[in-house]
Amino acid sequence: FHPGPLTILWDATTEIGTTTANGTGWFNTTVTIPITSKGDHNVTLDEGKTKFIIWVNVIPTLVLVPDKGPVGTSVTAYGYGFEKSTATTTYNVTLWWDWINYCTPKAYNLTRTKVNTVGQFTVTFKAPHSVGGAHIVNATEDDAAKTGATATFTITTAIAISPTSF
Repeated sequence: FHPGPLTILWDATTEIGTTTANGTGWFNTTVTIPITSKGDHNVTLDEGKTKFIIWVNVIPTLVLVPDKGPVGTSVTAYGYGFEKSTATTTYNVTLWWDWINYCTPKAYNLTRTKVNTVGQFTVTFKAPHSVGGAHIVNATEDDAAKTGATATFTITTAIAISPTSF
């Protein structure tokens, strides 16, 4: 790069950072990628004379907070990088719990939610009555590709005594 200021753009339009190349054209910087929909996006480094483009493939991600707790724990699921809803198309995501018990080894529907215009969703559910240990939560979008992501929630042991006094 030529020495001097550089602008860093997301998808050639949104500024996500600036930096300065030193006398030898070297620089080091960190940027935060914005929340966005799945697919190919680009990061453009523009110093006025030269542009350098880096392609980024955004894949769906599911994050559970918290990611462990006893049955009944309130869990918030954050989905990123899904197909974005538009003015003409609304996409929905269904969250599935892998299975409830050994006698019923089939997926359990936790909840359903809408994906916003940047391919993101946030939804809360309660950890269902299930056996202890690790369980896979699957978020499946109703787009043509059946976009999906998984995360693990671990059921921990708990005991409740009622009444609490005698």
